[in-house]
Amino acid sequence: MMAAVMQHIRYWLGLIGRPGLAGIALLVVAAVLIGSVVVPQQERVSKLEREIERIRSAPPKTETTPPETAEAKVEKFYRSLPQSGSTPDWLQKIFESAAANGVTLEQGEYILLSNPNAKIEQYRIIFPLKGSYPQLRRFTVGALEAVPALALESLLFKREKIADGSVDAKITFILYLERAR
Repeated sequence: MMAAVMQHIRYWLGLIGRPGLAGIALLVVAAVLIGSVVVPQQERVSKLEREIERIRSAPPKTETTPPETAEAKVEKFYRSLPQSGSTPDWLQKIFESAAANGVTLEQGEYILLSNPNAKIEQYRIIFPLKGSYPQLRRFTVGALEAVPALALESLLFKREKIADGSVDAKITFILYLERAR
């Protein structure tokens, strides 16, 4: 009996040949892929479609925040500035930047630019300096990074001779502060 079954299998294999065997193998692989990949993905897609339909049919949320008004943005800007009483702290940061970069601040001119109607105070700070260009540049960048409310108003360099290593400079900063309320 077993010999008859084996002979029957050999007969069909002979008829089908190698291309037929490859086709049967591909059909088996396709059946396995359908069962292990396609069916679970179809279930996932239908679950996502149900979720999309649920979200679409749900009433819209009314908890949206209104857009920020221009006045609110301006007030937020003013609140981001340091308080006017903190001037010595900010000047200390400028002096620390100078010391860290090998620049000596021997004298400075400090001018309060006052406008009683404005919500900010401005201090013009003028430093006459002498040093190498890289030192002065590092000092300026360091001061601007250390004091976020500081702006560079002007920068003037002067060198007597091209061969001189040092530069005479005049740096003017503006320090913006929130006026005390």
